[in-house]
Amino acid sequence: DLTAHAAAFAGDVPSTLAALRALPAASRAAADPVHGNTPLQIAALRGHAPLVAALLESGLARATDRGARRWNALDEAALRGNTAITTLLARAAVSEAKASRAAARAGLAAALAGATDFRMEVRWEFGSPVLGPLLRAVAPHDTYRVWKVGSAVRIDGSLRGLDGPGSGGSGGGGGALPSWRRGPFSLVWHAPRRVASADGADTDTTELPATAWLIDRDRNSYVDL
Repeated sequence: DLTAHAAAFAGDVPSTLAALRALPAASRAAADPVHGNTPLQIAALRGHAPLVAALLESGLARATDRGARRWNALDEAALRGNTAITTLLARAAVSEAKASRAAARAGLAAALAGATDFRMEVRWEFGSPVLGPLLRAVAPHDTYRVWKVGSAVRIDGSLRGLDGPGSGGSGGGGGALPSWRRGPFSLVWHAPRRVASADGADTDTTELPATAWLIDRDRNSYVDL
């Protein structure tokens, strides 16, 4: 059914919304078979800013929905330099990303609540029997120490990133070989939880949001993530 696509091409807001509402939710971001564009992409391509806004506000389209070419409406609007539509879609994409992360945090919190406390070590490195000995001389590797206590997780490691070729850091060797920046760090994440309020009343609790810190143990400093 290309009714929504045709209405989006014309910039007809009521008809596009009605056509999409008549479709199953899974079909609302379907691409047309000729050009591979979703209704939202078509609206962005045609410069119909009121229609783009209506689609996003109604929840009938997502800024991150992709067409057959794996582009989304934001890609199309930015390519054409349409500032108004690009701004609408960029703000919607940020909101969608925040909602997705919130859902992921909720899932992680539920998994932590159902798991027993534990401690483990995880070492990762290139293990190829043919190229392993050569690659391990310059490839990244690290050992993570992981603790789970209640609704909190702590991960200790030492590999911080890539300094670049020939920078002389540990794990490098000069020339064109990469050098890896190292130093002890901890990543600490605490799931959302309810705690007793300051007055100690059994029935009075406070909801604390999820918290995350990246701790630089060389400098005794941290970044609130």
